[in-house]
Amino acid sequence: MTRDLAQRPQVWFAPLDPSPPDASRPFNGGPDFMALFEDDAPWERAADAVHVFKLYGGWVAGAATDAELQRVVGDLNRRGMAIGFEASPLRYGSDCGPWLEEGARILDRLADAGAVVRFVALDHPYDSGVLATGDGSCGLTVEEAASGVAEYVSAIRARLPSAQVGTIETANNDVAEVQRWVEAYRSVAGEDFDFVHLDLNFARPDWPERTFQVEAYLRQAGIEFGMIYFGNEEDRSDQVWLGRAEDRFTAYELLGGRPDHAVFQSWHAYPQRLLPESDANAFTALIHRYLRPRTTVTVELRADDLMTGSLTTVEGEPMASAEVLLAVVPSDVDGVWHEYTVSGSVPREAVVADVGFRVNTECACSGGGRFTLAAVRFGEGGIIETGEPDDITIPGAELASGSAEWAIWGAAPHRVDAEGLHVSADAGQDAAANSPRFPVSGGASYTATFVARVAPESLGSGYFAIIFSDGQSELTRQMVPLAAAVVPLGTATTDAAGSYALALPAEALLPGTLRATFAGTADAWPARGER
Repeated sequence: MTRDLAQRPQVWFAPLDPSPPDASRPFNGGPDFMALFEDDAPWERAADAVHVFKLYGGWVAGAATDAELQRVVGDLNRRGMAIGFEASPLRYGSDCGPWLEEGARILDRLADAGAVVRFVALDHPYDSGVLATGDGSCGLTVEEAASGVAEYVSAIRARLPSAQVGTIETANNDVAEVQRWVEAYRSVAGEDFDFVHLDLNFARPDWPERTFQVEAYLRQAGIEFGMIYFGNEEDRSDQVWLGRAEDRFTAYELLGGRPDHAVFQSWHAYPQRLLPESDANAFTALIHRYLRPRTTVTVELRADDLMTGSLTTVEGEPMASAEVLLAVVPSDVDGVWHEYTVSGSVPREAVVADVGFRVNTECACSGGGRFTLAAVRFGEGGIIETGEPDDITIPGAELASGSAEWAIWGAAPHRVDAEGLHVSADAGQDAAANSPRFPVSGGASYTATFVARVAPESLGSGYFAIIFSDGQSELTRQMVPLAAAVVPLGTATTDAAGSYALALPAEALLPGTLRATFAGTADAWPARGER
């Protein structure tokens, strides 16, 4: 059955193809990529939900055999999925003109295999052609890049007049950059892109807020907006990569994001497993997680200090016997003391780590950051408690002392007293600190806790960090965004009508925003409500 391409969100799937390793991709592609296209491939439910299957143009033009392309295209046609491809429209690193030869070869090979291409995604022409710097960069003006892309698109449209053509960009995660590129292309080409897919820098602490701005601008401009959901390049397992991707689509859409296109794509070494969809650590299973029924939760505070609300599906069906977590986000301008805790697995190659923070540096962010850091605790082997032998406790009063050997730098003012390390950065002022290194066990589970008071205005200015190293260079870092504390108030269970109630002592209620959170299940999306 042919997919209904008017449905929103439109689901795209772009797993890594089996191209051999090269300098730009020094690892093998997904070993079961071709298994997706067998008649009995175990991803029927996920496949029925995918509207667009996107192929990498480089694989189509080069490494793919005729037999492989015929098998892929034949199966996608059988399933009724729309076919798209992603390719670079400009020859980066040479004359940076339109890459017409590769575009023609992609179209020829797909046509020979029986494909009707419905979507063409242009691979970062603004990022690579205009914004990139350094050796081999194009250094084009925005008008030059738009002209080259318009020539490439014109050649595509001569053969595929009904295809939708869009651009994939990071655009510095800045709505002004997106607008600059969209308007330059419109001026040169006399038409808009059909869609813009955002390849987001999730390391930015304020990435949701920035993405909301991009989504709103594109919607006002009448251009479809797509979010690419993926894990991190440094992730070293399918489970970690997929979990991170799920955290990102949950975070963005719980906060109100509504992409027209939800793009599940990898250009990283993971996930390796694509099948079966019944395996939670397979890429096709992530599509199921995204397509779970959506839910909604409400929260109210009665005069008798009873927190009440309801949990339902978006269609209004009550959800019984579900746990709802209740909390308050205090409005105190200086923040309240809180333990910011994060858990994970130590990278297998890591032998040492350090902890610290970054404000307006190493995060592509610029905002006011005010906080007091009193202590950091790190422990392996599960949840830690203060005073356990494997804790590494760093009192704030030691942060500037010679005995602690902390490195602190940046233009933002800081001071140390018995309460901790106080940092007060204006937008554009940087501040950073690293603790002394301490040994870690590769592959071990860990929990780290930053005891701090963070002013609400700090959101988007930086993060607390755990930085893992092989002893010579950084492997990865776990970031905890600087943000106002979320203070838990308790847990309530819904009744048969989906309603809940929790009695609170008056002293538990701080001035601020009340929040109710449903963590979700295997069959239902999470939900968050505030008042």
